[in-house]
Amino acid sequence: MALTYDATKTALHWDDQTEEQRQLTIDLPWLMLACGIQRITADNVRELYFRMNFWADLNNNYAYRLSMQDLKDRIGIRTNISAETRAQWLKRISTGYDRELSYRLSKTN
Repeated sequence: MALTYDATKTALHWDDQTEEQRQLTIDLPWLMLACGIQRITADNVRELYFRMNFWADLNNNYAYRLSMQDLKDRIGIRTNISAETRAQWLKRISTGYDRELSYRLSKTN
């Protein structure tokens, strides 16, 4: 299934965004997919921030370390992904990390 998103109901309107902000808005649904967050709301923006930073720390990947304000400006973005509770998300992330480490270890002498 293709990832789809709707960013028309955010506080930061498309026409008011710089080119860099627009690219962030376009890329954010992919981060939401990695974080198991279906839509950004005032109630879950801190959870998205937590998951984004947790994932970045785990993977030493800070390319998408966004500020809380970046996320708050985009409250209202919706995607077609399945939402995950924190427990479900942590299980998926830890299982994937376990597989990755096991694979790397299997390739060492």
